Amino acid sequence: VSVFISLILYAFALHIHGIIAIRIIHGLTYVVLGTAVMAAVVASVPANQSGRAFGVIGIITILPFAVLPPLLKPLTSRFSFVSILICFGLLLFLGTFLVFFLEKPDKVSDSEKEKAKINFFVENEEILKKIPPVAIPITKKRNKGQSGGIQ
Repeated sequence: VSVFISLILYAFALHIHGIIAIRIIHGLTYVVLGTAVMAAVVASVPANQSGRAFGVIGIITILPFAVLPPLLKPLTSRFSFVSILICFGLLLFLGTFLVFFLEKPDKVSDSEKEKAKINFFVENEEILKKIPPVAIPITKKRNKGQSGGIQ
């Protein structure tokens, strides 16, 4: 809802200070919303499906950056930028009501989570063996007059 409000408020920002304030609210809302969605995904998606879920969320997150810029040029030739912001804000606001139609996921037990973790390592054992160990640089003891850094 606050993203919707931010989009509507852009229409009333007359000075740079107003735009900066709205931009801060809009940015903070975007970050909080993204964190909340990720927390909901972690809580509701089985461990063995989390990669797929994060992939879908990633695509959903970047899709507007791919779709909207090409649409903006023809839209701004027919409508004002403010009316476009209000229209997208209203669409976003109406879309939030879809949340009420979602099913509540079944609770995954701790034993099922542990089983999924074990299955991941068993299924990917060959891939995991190919990952080289991490090398940690170790510094030698310095004598007086030597500069710091890795020797």
